[in-house]
Amino acid sequence: EEDRLVAVFARAPGSTSSRGGAPLQSPAFVRMRERLRTVEIAGMWPRERALMTGGGADLVEGAGVSSNYFRVLGIPLAAGRAFTDEEDKAAARVAVVSATFARSRLGGETPLGATVVLDGEAFDVIGVLPRASERSYLGADVFTPLNIHRGNEPVPASTIVQSVARLAPGVSADQASNEVAQTMRDIVLELPLVMRGWS
Repeated sequence: EEDRLVAVFARAPGSTSSRGGAPLQSPAFVRMRERLRTVEIAGMWPRERALMTGGGADLVEGAGVSSNYFRVLGIPLAAGRAFTDEEDKAAARVAVVSATFARSRLGGETPLGATVVLDGEAFDVIGVLPRASERSYLGADVFTPLNIHRGNEPVPASTIVQSVARLAPGVSADQASNEVAQTMRDIVLELPLVMRGWS
């Protein structure tokens, strides 16, 4: 049900645009994930990672994603599983990889249990994405836990979260938009030093 998916953006101070916007800063993402009821929100932080190989290191497209990211998108894994909430909060060294990465880098369609070394740290492969849906993942090949939650909110300027959400049953996009806007206003009042001017 792709028509139930919506993007969640913020507007930077001084912006007058009524369409699109900026990714959420980490404090806003954490609080929206806790509070929103009209949608289930998920997030990703795309970044290049250094994949260590026998011959050195190659840059690969990676992303940190929240534990509910694949569920919110409505795409089941082809093999294995996604991260748990506990693994996300603990920054567990686990990874979900694309089918193309599994085939070209790990020698098989279902390399569950294999180890990949990213930026010098070893991650266990626990899941593989379906090949037909790879374009939905913004081109990333390796997904690791986002690890942005209450108690671990990186400095807003250093971490922004691209957010997508699924409308709850019976909820319209307008209802969700109103709740998101009100929740952002509440967050700005709570965190004026960090969020002043954002909407």
